[in-house]
Amino acid sequence: MADSLPSTPDMTSVAEALRKLPDSDDVLAQKIAQAGNVVTGFVGSQMPTDGVPLRKAQLCGASNPPFDDRHPAPQLMRMRYFVASLPKITDAAAGNGVFTAEPAEDGIIREVPLLMERVVASGTGTYTVTDILPTLSLEALRVANSEANATLAQNGACPGYGVDVDSSGVIDGVRLVRAFIPTNGTGAIRVYYHGHRPDIYVPAWKVLNKTVDPAIFKDKIVLIGTSSIGLLDLRSSPLNKVVPGVEIHAEIIEQFLHKQFLMRDAAARSYELLFAVVACLLIIWLTPRISGGLMALLVFLTLAGCAVGSVIAYQHGYLVDAVYPSVLIAIIFVMSSVLTNLRTEMEKRMIRQAFDRYLSPALIEELVKDPSRLKLGGDVRELSVMFTDIRNFTTISESMDPAELIRMMNDFLTPMTSAVLENKGFVDKYMGDAMMTFWNAPVDDPNHA
Repeated sequence: MADSLPSTPDMTSVAEALRKLPDSDDVLAQKIAQAGNVVTGFVGSQMPTDGVPLRKAQLCGASNPPFDDRHPAPQLMRMRYFVASLPKITDAAAGNGVFTAEPAEDGIIREVPLLMERVVASGTGTYTVTDILPTLSLEALRVANSEANATLAQNGACPGYGVDVDSSGVIDGVRLVRAFIPTNGTGAIRVYYHGHRPDIYVPAWKVLNKTVDPAIFKDKIVLIGTSSIGLLDLRSSPLNKVVPGVEIHAEIIEQFLHKQFLMRDAAARSYELLFAVVACLLIIWLTPRISGGLMALLVFLTLAGCAVGSVIAYQHGYLVDAVYPSVLIAIIFVMSSVLTNLRTEMEKRMIRQAFDRYLSPALIEELVKDPSRLKLGGDVRELSVMFTDIRNFTTISESMDPAELIRMMNDFLTPMTSAVLENKGFVDKYMGDAMMTFWNAPVDDPNHA
């Protein structure tokens, strides 16, 4: 600022006064060094930068295989560029960690890497690992356990970080001091969110105005972050649409301090699929056998049970995916209901078409409501059968031309058929001038005689 002032007499004294003031970065670095427990941060970048983050922590070998600078874990998340703090500030800090957290495809942050590899291009299209960097929350925990770290160092044990791998060489956790933090295969921790809690925040203006009792910070891990929209550090969690990014790191620290980690069994997906398949098979079997309303109630209770069960499991530290089993169950229920309704409508249409000319509409509707009355192979029952015949039909027909005969038969058979149908009868056949009808089949009629 002094160099940018104009060289005028009235500005010369101002420039000299400015040059006598201490450098703000130097003052900040001195205060950080005096505190001795400050952790600075840096962030990954997609654009080329000159920032080279300084690792303050020590890397320790793991069980199988050894994990250190010479034997990096290939499954860790990798970044090429970083935006780092000024070297004078980082040098004065007790720790330095990356606070990059990549969201999933839906924009929600569910996992945060505890360790990250810094790589450089080798010139042949491949990358070389140059360093292993801890996350901000992991560094805060390490610095907070400074006494334990010092004891380990005195005893010859490594006070830094290590990675645990299973028998197949896949990462299953990170070790800090002597504590174990379970992670996925890329060294990322599933964040066990408890929801946004405004009461854990202390506004910065209260600190600057000295209206806050410093005692509330004693023996606490304090994270300094932003919640203003314009500073672009608002994130989305599974429980909150908008949450300050600093709170995600607070959730990770709380998991470690309370030893409450969000677990998910390796076979959980198989169990969820098995549950969905069994539920879908039961739906397919039950849908044609019970009413649509009862089936819808059972499916609703099943979906509600999935949702409630997943919430209860989450409260006990287990991650159960109720979404895709519920979606499968809903799809199968809709398809089964549609197919069952289509089949029922086809049966009703077939019954109507088959008996439309032989039964009254009321009897047809009774058969449609209960198609089980129609049985292949017939049924043995008592019937009342009526045969009608026109007396001297041969003589009458010989004295009439065909058109007159047809008109006379229609005048006779139409009202006869209507009378039979009105009295719940069944027209079996027409035989010239004769007709055969019966009662008490296929629909029951106790007064058939």
